[in-house]
Amino acid sequence: MKKETKEFYTPNLEEFHVGFEYDALDGFLDGTLKSTSDYRNSKWNKNIVTNLNDLPFIDRALTGMNAENGLKGITVKNLDRDDIEDLGWSLNQSTPDGSKCYKLLDYILYFLPKLKRVCLKKFNEEGNTDVLFYGNLKNKSELRKLMQQIGIEVKNS
Repeated sequence: MKKETKEFYTPNLEEFHVGFEYDALDGFLDGTLKSTSDYRNSKWNKNIVTNLNDLPFIDRALTGMNAENGLKGITVKNLDRDDIEDLGWSLNQSTPDGSKCYKLLDYILYFLPKLKRVCLKKFNEEGNTDVLFYGNLKNKSELRKLMQQIGIEVKNS
């Protein structure tokens, strides 16, 4: 059984969009009342929102009777090294404080895992770097979306 840990959290409905990755327990999107035993014995499956028609089922899993009883059947993995590398970034450097520096083409991504903070820079023509983004990213889907907005080709993962 997976619970909210430092590796996973329960998302808000507002985070979901087409392409959003999440884990759901078998049977927890159908809206039927579940027992603690059902929760413990269900298998977690990786899911991706493929269309917005999924949102009412996701909302029910996040806020319905099962959730009110403490049986939330949806979690999301916090952004980590595996996610970043899965999107095509290569680890370039680690620091003693746990910060990581990744490289992809002309881009550098600094990741502070404890704070879920990311600084994304691009080398300019003078050889310096320009900050394109500085802020918190909770998960792989948010990083993928940021990369698409900036125009960085996202590796199929």
